[in-house]
Amino acid sequence: TQNREMVTSPYISFEQERFILLYQHSKFGVSCVLNVIATFCLLKQTPEMQSQLKYYLLYMQAIAVVNDFLFDFAVLPFVLLPVLGGYCKGFICQWVSLQDNIAMFTLLLFQVDCTIIICISVLHQAIVKGKFKNVRF
Repeated sequence: TQNREMVTSPYISFEQERFILLYQHSKFGVSCVLNVIATFCLLKQTPEMQSQLKYYLLYMQAIAVVNDFLFDFAVLPFVLLPVLGGYCKGFICQWVSLQDNIAMFTLLLFQVDCTIIICISVLHQAIVKGKFKNVRF
């Protein structure tokens, strides 16, 4: 029964919290490197036929950078699943409530969704107008 209590307990020990913080900071470091590579490729390696999509993809990349910074470095959320609760340890939590942080995250995801819809629409219009006749998908 002791093992079952450990699984269902909403408590996070200091060791687990430090491990999660180390994981989030490591993930932030790796994502920074990957974001720099992706931004470079978008700026320098985008084919001419996709110039319309380039700015939408750059916007989506900027949203990804802001999202990574907020939730892997500035907010550092901890979710307590059995009780559907949580808390945050980041420096932004001193000024902004957890509910406002969740609202920012929702707004960022909404912007990504809208950008994806716009990209699909632009690509669809390009296919309909025949701009991509020689390109295989």
